[in-house]
Amino acid sequence: MYSSSLIGSFQTVLCDFKLDGMMIRYSQFVPRLYNFCLSQGMEPGKIIPSRAFCSDESQGFPVILIAKQFGAFPFNHGRVGGIVSTDRHAPHAEHGRDIMIIQASHVGYEPETREFGIYRRIQTEDCNHSVNCGKIMDIIKWYRDEYQFACDNIYLEPSNSKHFDISINNLLLHQERSEGLLLNLPKIIAYDNKGEFNLIRTLSTARCFEASPDLVRSIGSKWAQQERKPIGTLLRPELFKYKHHLDVDEESQGHLEANLIDPMPWIVTHPAPALAAAQITTR
Repeated sequence: MYSSSLIGSFQTVLCDFKLDGMMIRYSQFVPRLYNFCLSQGMEPGKIIPSRAFCSDESQGFPVILIAKQFGAFPFNHGRVGGIVSTDRHAPHAEHGRDIMIIQASHVGYEPETREFGIYRRIQTEDCNHSVNCGKIMDIIKWYRDEYQFACDNIYLEPSNSKHFDISINNLLLHQERSEGLLLNLPKIIAYDNKGEFNLIRTLSTARCFEASPDLVRSIGSKWAQQERKPIGTLLRPELFKYKHHLDVDEESQGHLEANLIDPMPWIVTHPAPALAAAQITTR
């Protein structure tokens, strides 16, 4: 499964990220960025900015502000999802004396609902809302569907005086699948004296095991009391990982997906998956 250092890295990127008191408008950010460049010894009129943005039209406003402030239209370093095209460094460096790159994945935000990941398309006939980065959200969908299946097909059984039991769909117990959500079973199921999973009973489409003490402690009072219930969002990111075939090439979504697959358990369980994916991609 994941090493402790890898888990710590994902948690640091996502949990240490702060928005309150940190957000500023692009109209304020770009002048401050320009002044910062000057403070580093860059010369006005000799700076060639570049941006690694997605192709979404919502990124047009930042480009206009950059061009206005720096006095040069920014070079394009970006591919879909805000991935930096590193093979463009050399031509960018030849176009000016002082070089500056801005890289970011766009997220989108609806202030009325305080929802991240959507954007109002004012050029459409009815100004409808849609996901801001369609490519990132399209990638995430397969993983969210797999996660939802697991949430709905792992059951916390009512506790008894001896132990706590958990029922798991047979598909999720098949660890040799070529693709899918793979459970970290040692963190979910208790072992018996022989070092094997403690099987309680076999059901038609699932098997029931004694739950691991760590899982019982982490769920605590939320464990089922009178009737069995799906584990739902109590299925935390450290309890599973994904396996998915990736067709990775420089111009496909595989390059972006390869950046996201390892931290995907943290993305699909995040309150704002698009924001979490943008953080991971930017890092």
